[in-house]
Amino acid sequence: MEATQCIFCNLATGQMPSKKIYEDELITAILDIYPANPAHLLVMPKEHKAIFAQLPKATAERFGLVAKKLSELIFRVLRPEGLNIFIANGAIAGQKAPHFIMHVIPRFQGDGINFEIAEKEAKIDDVDALCSKLRKDVLNYFPEQKFEEEKEEKSVEQRLEERKKPKNIDLDRITKMFE
Repeated sequence: MEATQCIFCNLATGQMPSKKIYEDELITAILDIYPANPAHLLVMPKEHKAIFAQLPKATAERFGLVAKKLSELIFRVLRPEGLNIFIANGAIAGQKAPHFIMHVIPRFQGDGINFEIAEKEAKIDDVDALCSKLRKDVLNYFPEQKFEEEKEEKSVEQRLEERKKPKNIDLDRITKMFE
């Protein structure tokens, strides 16, 4: 999609009217005209990018700072009970527009918005395999990253068995701490 055809590029660059709350040379924040809650903000790069990973480094870094300050502003002015900062990258993740948008949504008790994430039990072997797979390439993205030397790897059965064993607790020592 060309930037000239993107409604969000036109909003971010001021070519279409909006209720701007913040603007700098890289980013614009506007009030959403279809808000999840009052003061729902759309924070967008002025340059057309579809997902967060496509943002230039300077723009991505600016998003963090702008999100922090907009969060502080909303908490101070509206006094919500909470706040969501939400990014959907890709249609399967809920992204509805072909332009990167960070949503800043004030939250109130009983507002009917549900961002609960279902917890699924993971098998230790699967977690270990995924960790190894990610760590294999993590240094390409974070060259300064250091990992502790991993201790001798225990089998899944050994780890599960250790969880079942009761720990020896010195109740006398604990009791003395409260005397």
